[in-house]
Amino acid sequence: MLDGARYRWTAEGRPLVAEEPPAAAPAAYEPVRRVERMRIHRDKMLKALGGATVILDGRSHEEYSGQRVGGPVGPDVGALRYGRIPGARHLFFEELLDANKAFKPAEELARLVAPSGAAADKDIIAYCRMSHRATVLQFVLTQLLGYKKVRVYDGSWTEWGNLVGVPIEK
Repeated sequence: MLDGARYRWTAEGRPLVAEEPPAAAPAAYEPVRRVERMRIHRDKMLKALGGATVILDGRSHEEYSGQRVGGPVGPDVGALRYGRIPGARHLFFEELLDANKAFKPAEELARLVAPSGAAADKDIIAYCRMSHRATVLQFVLTQLLGYKKVRVYDGSWTEWGNLVGVPIEK
């Protein structure tokens, strides 16, 4: 993972090249086993509603408040219904990043996460629209803050906002 991506890389004055690098020599690779416990699916998500689990919505304010179903830039598509999963707390993933898209220091991350009710001893489920932004929340909580019980709702709002009969909050 490149913390800060190209934004931080260029801000630090590191070189960029346009030439394609030579092909790497083949290497033996043993893939790691997929960590299924970090994911949660629809039926378990429904069971988590109204319980002690902290549900974190990593989408923009406009998506969380039900003004949009798509991200803040681009077409407003992705689900038929607008809103959020009932009881979800808002924690926009970009608030965890600095101007260069690098992760903020752990002390600041802890301060930003605290108002959401998420804590190391609680079960936490993160979601967004397609689970991409939710994985940023999951990474921050598990890898940078040391939380152990954090899962990502795999279907996220694209699934939830298209399901018939599930509750939605605005």
